[in-house]
Amino acid sequence: MQDPARADNSGASASAVAEPTSEGEAPTSEGEAAVELVTAGLPTVLHPSCQTDGVVYDVIYADGTFYLGGTFTSVGPPGAEPGGTVFASREGIAACDADTGAVLPWYPPGGVDGQVRALATDGTWLYVGGKFSDVGNLGHDNLARFSLSSAAGDESWRPSPDGQVRRIVVRPDGGMYVGGRFERIDGEAQAGIARLDAHGDLDDEFGPSVTLEGGGAAVFAVTESADGSALYVGGQFDEVNGEPRASVVQLDAATGGETGAFSPDLEDTNPKDGVVQVHQILLHDTGVYLCGDWWVTEGVGSQDAQRNLGRFDPDTGAADMDWLPSNDGGVADCLFSDDGTSLIIGGHFDEVNGETARKLAALDLDGARLVSGFPGGNSAQGVRALGAASGGRLGIAGEFTKLGGEPHRGFGVVGFGADRPPRRFGETESPLR
Repeated sequence: MQDPARADNSGASASAVAEPTSEGEAPTSEGEAAVELVTAGLPTVLHPSCQTDGVVYDVIYADGTFYLGGTFTSVGPPGAEPGGTVFASREGIAACDADTGAVLPWYPPGGVDGQVRALATDGTWLYVGGKFSDVGNLGHDNLARFSLSSAAGDESWRPSPDGQVRRIVVRPDGGMYVGGRFERIDGEAQAGIARLDAHGDLDDEFGPSVTLEGGGAAVFAVTESADGSALYVGGQFDEVNGEPRASVVQLDAATGGETGAFSPDLEDTNPKDGVVQVHQILLHDTGVYLCGDWWVTEGVGSQDAQRNLGRFDPDTGAADMDWLPSNDGGVADCLFSDDGTSLIIGGHFDEVNGETARKLAALDLDGARLVSGFPGGNSAQGVRALGAASGGRLGIAGEFTKLGGEPHRGFGVVGFGADRPPRRFGETESPLR
């Protein structure tokens, strides 16, 4: 496999790749030093986890509990088979004990009449977004909130976006950013991304314009800088505030106006889906990390060596061509290990840097080498979301039926041995910028 740390931006095809040697090093030209593609990993172990009978699109951890959102209809304890008497009715939303995997009583009455695609919490409320017309018998469209202690819904909190919600980022002041595929919120025009105040009302001082030629613009990722002045936004769009952008942009957090020259050179040459999709944005002192679904970064990439993630300069968006791993499928989510040494990724890939890594993997931040020791998943779409928890555990959500060769339907929990969880820096806390 072509070594990602040696890839350049000459525009040459990345389809001609070298195979690793038996020692895990890339063969090299005469006089060129070999570069490792794989580095020693962290010991991982699968923990007990609840099981679902459908897809889990998002997971979040709070106070000893994993909250799941998706399109499932029932949830059961570890090792249980769907359809059995131990499965409890849970329409699209559920809570599971993070230690034992037991299904908890917490449940908004009636569940969800559609799909849940986004979860967030401020420690008091669980915010639920997706595509639905009712959740918890509130009659709320696409966005609602429920008490973490009682599962009671807040009837008065009703932003009412007119389309699917894909991202919720709670702000320290009690407000939030909401991203998705909608045209209006709270009865007012505001497409793709909006800012709400603590009461759920639209903040009309924040008004970026996000569009895609032919329609279908959407926002999947929203990350604030540590000082709150800038907002990095990713999704599926080709123009922001009248300026061309390849599905990622930096905005002024106060107004939504474009700031600086941050404009990564991303391209999706997939003939079946030629639109770049950015699913997650993480900030680190080494740069801005983008994870998503596209094939080419600054002219480098191909179908067999896709560049679905990368590290970019926070001011210009220029790619760090010394950190450009390759894989063979999209990345749906990513987060950093707590010690700041690795990027954990989940998606529908089966190889990373030419090595087998099915649906779940980690890359070291030094040279984008694959970290060994992660359990693989199955199914076509694999992992949809990752959620950090205490005790060195990682919640894994998706539409798989196995992790590490063991039955784990829609959800699993991996432990890392150390008593520290992975973190998604850049949402509520950041070591950088």
